[in-house]
Amino acid sequence: MYRGPGGRAVWREPGRQVHDGGGLALRGIPVLCEDITPLIEEDGRFQVEPGYPRVCLWPDAVEKLFGARDALPRLTPSWEKFFLPLDGRNAIFEEQRRVVSAVYLLAPRVAEADAPRIEAITARGALLDLVQNTYMNWLLDRRQRAAEFDALSKLVTQVPVRRIVPHLDPVRIGALCELIVADVERVSAAHDSAAGVSAR
Repeated sequence: MYRGPGGRAVWREPGRQVHDGGGLALRGIPVLCEDITPLIEEDGRFQVEPGYPRVCLWPDAVEKLFGARDALPRLTPSWEKFFLPLDGRNAIFEEQRRVVSAVYLLAPRVAEADAPRIEAITARGALLDLVQNTYMNWLLDRRQRAAEFDALSKLVTQVPVRRIVPHLDPVRIGALCELIVADVERVSAAHDSAAGVSAR
């Protein structure tokens, strides 16, 4: 989860390609949360809370970003995972709750020539993807599951949702990050403009 244009949040679907997220953080884009965050509906808008001031990375992701597998501190001596501190030196932590302005769903990596790319996705497709990626949803009872489905249904109709198709080659991480930043600015501006027209 990152702070996008106008101070709004850009939601990257959790659980995949964390080095892409690290790449965005290293480009000076403030990070609200790198994995799990509550989605809060308030005053007709969806907002997210900041998480912890770090981005957790596996050794191969650290190597792709920094050139060495041990370039960052370990989370704990007994585990091989590392973390990028969001302390303002290499990356920034966003401490304020933010309104969600866009959602990006990460597809599997491909070796296709036109990757990385960003694709449009239907509200139905976005909803099905998001429902499969909520946290600990097996603990929800029927009423809670219905409430979650209702909230996500509203989200995909109110907020632009796009699919990111990354390339297998880690050299293209920079191109992917630039593509995301440009797309966020364009999609957010178009969404804000349409919202302004509908509100008149």
